[in-house]
Amino acid sequence: GVYVFLMDYSVRFLLLELSRYVKKDTTDFFDVCKQIEMGKLQVLKNYPYMQAFLDKAFEEGCPEALEECEGQKEVYRSKMEEYYAQAVAETQMLCDMAAEYNITLAFEFHRNSLSDTADSAIRIYKDINRKNFGLYYQQSLQCSLEENIAALEKMLPYIKMVHVFYYENKMRMSLGEGEGIVFWTRIIGLIRERQINADLLFEFLK
Repeated sequence: GVYVFLMDYSVRFLLLELSRYVKKDTTDFFDVCKQIEMGKLQVLKNYPYMQAFLDKAFEEGCPEALEECEGQKEVYRSKMEEYYAQAVAETQMLCDMAAEYNITLAFEFHRNSLSDTADSAIRIYKDINRKNFGLYYQQSLQCSLEENIAALEKMLPYIKMVHVFYYENKMRMSLGEGEGIVFWTRIIGLIRERQINADLLFEFLK
């Protein structure tokens, strides 16, 4: 039906655009990320809602739709895994170079990135598998305060730094406004309780 056609066309078109921009011989991590975003931007210029459609399609729970579209989803997943592997390999190389100068690298817990959920952040940490690699935690505006705290609890063993700022209802506030004090008291309490050696970096100071 129409749904299957849209799924098939969206996957083919997105991967075609990505293949035009993402070069297999690119080894620089930031170049890989830039090329992926350039490809996605080109898709958005032609079809503003295509990425949103694919994102929702991967959350589809209808058995009939799941069965009909599994092939297209697997093609998409496979290609994304190739790009992911490129990013992991490059980060490993950067970590090895940084280790010679006693420098630690880290990915930030941030939307639209390879570490945009607690699970994806932990996955890439384990895949990179370098002693001088870790994660930065910061409040996610897409999550509730409880979801943010739950994400931190998962990532705590891998955290190197915590970015300290506070948003409520997607509005930036000082730490003393709204539920800021309660939220950060719980965050700091978790870090102390687990005896995590992580620095605090204050951002967006008024």
